[in-house]
Amino acid sequence: MYRKVLLLTLLAVIFFTLGLSAPIIMRFPHGESLLHRAGIVHLHELSKYDHEPPGGSFEKMKLVSEEICAHIYPEPTDMSECFDRLSHGIAGSFDPHTSYRNLLETQERREREKNTLEGIGVTIAKAQRRFGFMILDLVPGGVAEEHGIKPGDEILAVDDTPIDRFRDVYAVARAIRGVPGTRVTLKMKREDSAQTFTASVTRKIIPRPQIEGEILSFQGRHYGLVRTRRFNEDFSQELGRTVSKLLNSRKKPSGLIISLEGNPGGSLYEVNNALDLFMDSQSFVLKRDRSGIHNTGYGALPHIFGDITNGLPILVVVNARSASASEIFAGAMQHFGRALIYGTKTFGKGTIQQVILLPQGEELSVTIAEYLIGTTEDWVPVQCVGITPDIFRTQESSKEEEYFECMDDRSLTPSSSMPDTKKRTLFREAHPKQYVIGLEMIDAYESYRMNEEKKRSSQ
Repeated sequence: MYRKVLLLTLLAVIFFTLGLSAPIIMRFPHGESLLHRAGIVHLHELSKYDHEPPGGSFEKMKLVSEEICAHIYPEPTDMSECFDRLSHGIAGSFDPHTSYRNLLETQERREREKNTLEGIGVTIAKAQRRFGFMILDLVPGGVAEEHGIKPGDEILAVDDTPIDRFRDVYAVARAIRGVPGTRVTLKMKREDSAQTFTASVTRKIIPRPQIEGEILSFQGRHYGLVRTRRFNEDFSQELGRTVSKLLNSRKKPSGLIISLEGNPGGSLYEVNNALDLFMDSQSFVLKRDRSGIHNTGYGALPHIFGDITNGLPILVVVNARSASASEIFAGAMQHFGRALIYGTKTFGKGTIQQVILLPQGEELSVTIAEYLIGTTEDWVPVQCVGITPDIFRTQESSKEEEYFECMDDRSLTPSSSMPDTKKRTLFREAHPKQYVIGLEMIDAYESYRMNEEKKRSSQ
């Protein structure tokens, strides 16, 4: 009986707010998403509350919510708006990634995961050190890039609506997206500059493949380059196909470069399967939850023995916007000595979210665990620590240093490090030949970046 009362209370009152970076989503093997079983999981989880806790806690929450909505000034448009705002506000007392998404926000999240979008080709994020919103990343070749918009640009207004009129990142994204062929005007300010500028951009249908591959030729040698966007569904299979195509190219690559720059993460199962393409281990990722430390398994696909590249040198490129599943991939490749890591320190998001679909189409994203990289005998935390590259990119703009998980005081601090942590042998000492090729790949990648920047500047 009380379970039903609690369910109604949860749906009406107790919700959570959206985090700033992409969550690691846990999904069931063989393509069965947790969302498909959410009703069962949700009711099962509620069973622990068959009897109301002492003090009538749930009834008290319901009463507090009703009183706020009845008396708050100025008066909300309606009670549903008030409860929606309460839902997002309540989540502030948890962590940045435990979140409630109403129906519209749920649709927005799913839209972001598609391989096409209707808009101008930008990713929006909450600015950390100033009020407002900023451009986090651009879709390569998108119309925003063509108009000179850059990552780090601060948004001051959208179509004459001041940015402080938008409640959250979803509202900003909705205003910028729209029907292809229509225009949106952004007033912006470049990072570290007082100068403002306006960009009037025509919306288009923009393809957003989560993986792209090409061959880089540099000083007489060839390297495979894989650029990634997110660890969404089918990521590992797409990665395997892309790498195989590069390996079978007419220009045989001497090494493989995997860029995770700006990749905010995605599925825990997909990153497990992606790691399985390149190395063998009893585990790549552990999770630490209320009951202890556990192996997460491989994921939805059968275990692949060996390495699809047959030991080809690998360079993994990261930056401060590489988060979550990206940090698992880079961290595991580093931890097990499979790749040289290059770039800047990563974001430091080391938590796992479970996504639950509510009966009316809303979503809950609940932090259920912290992930650890390695095995039960040898692991390292990532939460608020991030991945430190083997070689730092000295040319990186200082703005990268602004965006880290634990600048938000709601972020979870890492529980503890492993007692008697093993000292890791430096990559250059453990794999001297691969290290030398890694340095060559860094030069090739920097040359590629410089050429791409020149192309953008000339447009």
